[in-house]
Amino acid sequence: MASAAAWILPSCISDPKKVSIALNRLRISGDEEELLGNIADVVIPATDTPGARATGAHLFALVMVDDCMAKDDQEKYLKGMRSFDEAVKRATGKSFSGAAAEERLDILTAFEEKLETVGEETKTFYEKTRGYIIQGYTSSQYFLTKVKPYQLVPGPDYKGCAPLSFEQETLS
Repeated sequence: MASAAAWILPSCISDPKKVSIALNRLRISGDEEELLGNIADVVIPATDTPGARATGAHLFALVMVDDCMAKDDQEKYLKGMRSFDEAVKRATGKSFSGAAAEERLDILTAFEEKLETVGEETKTFYEKTRGYIIQGYTSSQYFLTKVKPYQLVPGPDYKGCAPLSFEQETLS
């Protein structure tokens, strides 16, 4: 029984909110991933089409930070992420994470108006996150198949062997 308890006990006391993707260098919590998901819900909300969170754009943002940012920039990003809620509260008087989903758009709009007054890390975090969420959404499978279908260049309308008219020949 003692060995069974030793085997089961770590799973009982661990953090129930785990990050849903494996990251190489970043160490974030499930709550921080949830924060990015909430920001994604505000930046591109779900309507009759999936929003940024449903397409995994917030996870794309994490992967971009993990894979493409230098170590110093990652540390600034994480400091900004961890101070984001406090900075929003100072700028708008309301907490972003504690707000209802309907209020978050108004809170972020007010926060963006005062973005120059917040700390450099928080500003960097928000701007990078917003850009990566938009990039992740516009490069998602849903967007590239349903919203703006991707076509390989030169596309089906390309005619490589077409006779030239006299005017086209003289321009060459």
